[in-house]
Amino acid sequence: MLDLHCDDQAVIHVYLGTPLWPDAADLSAQLGAEVTLLAKDSGVTPFDEACSRIWWRLAEIFPDHPIPAACLSATVELRGRADVSYECGAQDAENIFLFLQRRGFIQGETPELPPLRNEATPLRGVEHIKVSAPGVVVFLKKPGDRIERGEVIAEIVNPLEVEMDKRLTTVHSSIDGILFSINTDCYARPGRILAKIAGKKPLKKKGENLLTS
Repeated sequence: MLDLHCDDQAVIHVYLGTPLWPDAADLSAQLGAEVTLLAKDSGVTPFDEACSRIWWRLAEIFPDHPIPAACLSATVELRGRADVSYECGAQDAENIFLFLQRRGFIQGETPELPPLRNEATPLRGVEHIKVSAPGVVVFLKKPGDRIERGEVIAEIVNPLEVEMDKRLTTVHSSIDGILFSINTDCYARPGRILAKIAGKKPLKKKGENLLTS
């Protein structure tokens, strides 16, 4: 089950249940996903988890019985809302078609699987960078860039601030990772999510809302 979406401004990224990895690595590889985010429980119930989580929960409840993950379910973010072109559409359709062929749902020969661009990282390791000041956002980094801890990814300009030294607010990353999504609304409102960075180390506790926190 593939739940197809598009983010604000983003690179292709995939949400998967942790028990489905690495068996589902062929999906991320074929799509050319820059980021694959894994979680057993995202803290809410997105459509892909609703279809797949029941199987690994049953396996946990009945450990003496071999219960496989009977549904490969994933949420696929096909870049951003503005990424509409014949080229992107044809490329994504072909990749999904080849994935289904390779899985045996469609007959036909398939080419060699492309290499996985990046290893999967925990959904709990995503930093949701939130706005701390109002103003106009100027991004200095773009989706797909590798970011180091402390690096400036954006600046917020508040032309209404009287004091000149307070008109510019820099936005830093607190982790190493891949910037995979930014907000297309370039007017900053305090508390709003500005960008998302996929890191390797968990940042949040189990049970928290990992998607919009």
